[in-house]
Amino acid sequence: MHQTIDKIFNKAIFWLVLFTIPLLFVNIRSDHDWGGDFAQYLKQAENIANGIPYTQSKYVFNENVAVIGPPAYPPGFPLLLAPVIMIYGLDFKALMIYQSIFLILFALSSFVFLSKFLKNWTSILLVLVMVYNPWMLSFKAEIMSDICFSFLFILILILHRWRSDNRIYRVFYLGLLISLFISIRTIGVFFLFAIAIKIAIDFVRRYFLFKRINLHNLRFNLYLLICSILFYFLLNFIVFPNQLGNNASYFSFFSDNFSSSDIRSNLTYYSLIIRNQFSPVYGNWEFMSVLLSSFAIALLCIGFFSKLIKQANFTDLLFISYMLIILVYPYRGSGFRFLLPVFPLMIYYMTEGISRIHANVKLKRDTLTLIALLLVLIMYIPGFIKTVRNKDIPLKGPHTNNAQEVFNFIKEETNENETIAFIKPRVLALFTNRYSITTNLQDSPEEIRKQYRNNNISYILRINLFKEKNVDKYISLNPNGNTLVFENRNFKLYKIKEY
Repeated sequence: MHQTIDKIFNKAIFWLVLFTIPLLFVNIRSDHDWGGDFAQYLKQAENIANGIPYTQSKYVFNENVAVIGPPAYPPGFPLLLAPVIMIYGLDFKALMIYQSIFLILFALSSFVFLSKFLKNWTSILLVLVMVYNPWMLSFKAEIMSDICFSFLFILILILHRWRSDNRIYRVFYLGLLISLFISIRTIGVFFLFAIAIKIAIDFVRRYFLFKRINLHNLRFNLYLLICSILFYFLLNFIVFPNQLGNNASYFSFFSDNFSSSDIRSNLTYYSLIIRNQFSPVYGNWEFMSVLLSSFAIALLCIGFFSKLIKQANFTDLLFISYMLIILVYPYRGSGFRFLLPVFPLMIYYMTEGISRIHANVKLKRDTLTLIALLLVLIMYIPGFIKTVRNKDIPLKGPHTNNAQEVFNFIKEETNENETIAFIKPRVLALFTNRYSITTNLQDSPEEIRKQYRNNNISYILRINLFKEKNVDKYISLNPNGNTLVFENRNFKLYKIKEY
């Protein structure tokens, strides 16, 4: 019997791999948008590959614009990118193929998780709905940590649920994976929060309420919590010490007047984001997307709360811990990125919601789910075709001829120790190996003057693509102090003679 089940499961894995192989070829680009996060990840990965302290990115952190990004990101994702850079250098096609591999691994791990609750073919279609979403196909062309982070989360969740007699070995490799997970994105501490809460609940139930609790599981979670923390400190403070700090910019989003209204705003924001995720069609068939997306949110809520009432478990605790963090976090510019790690859990809750609907229709949950999934996949077709067609259209980013022209000028005509003010400082630091800083768009010309003087700025780089009226005003008010040394269609580089 077990051999038959394993054979069916392995066959399902084979078909899923076959269906996701095209991801290695869809939207693989040799260029990138202006972004900023990707440049810092790559610069830190380049440092690791070359044996340089990974925090030396030449991005000059400005506390007045902390939202741009921290002085240095945690070492997890740069560490995973380093082997590719060591072999291929800054080859963006190679990096995007590498990221696509992580997306396939995310698909496989999500299938393993969902197949514990649903039939194999239903789970396969659910996974295909996730990875072939037009947003996902577009997002995978961004060198970002989210896909890798999401894969590791589902993998750790599966391994944590997996029962094994070799508990010491499990504590070791799970602790190592969790430490890497948190080192990719700091929000990964939610996993430790959930473990700590589970330990506290089990401890109270066993020793104060005198309930029968598996003592082995309690000890395992306690050892895992300790091991994960130890590995995290080893990786982040011994192997890759970060003296610059990586959390300063995150706390800058919190204001003194933070209140429950921020949480309500986040609830509204993420509800719309979820709805938009299931609304890939526009035009004459948009009404279908609106209906299905609204239905998906309703199913998510029904399934989640019914699951809590029926029997909450550690997976539910993880979901609650993660959602509480992003609902409290007041930044609302991430789109679906922040929801991606728990997307497989959300889909599971939606299927639970379907099973809770008692209608006079003689269709089982899997049949209803299959019908809904097929409709969603059909609606993805226009977005998929658009993504394929737009693949060869150059992005307005650092790989354009005008951008490369000014970068080459900077590398040839400026000193390595000089600092350049630019709206995309991390991108400039990556492509020119020069120190770079930016200013706040709300700063007055006088405030800009002080920042330039305090940071010993030598050059100002302006790009037509982004509006910086305050910087332009500073330049116009000080015509004798700034000399135009380079100009092309999109860029102007000024040499500062006096502040």
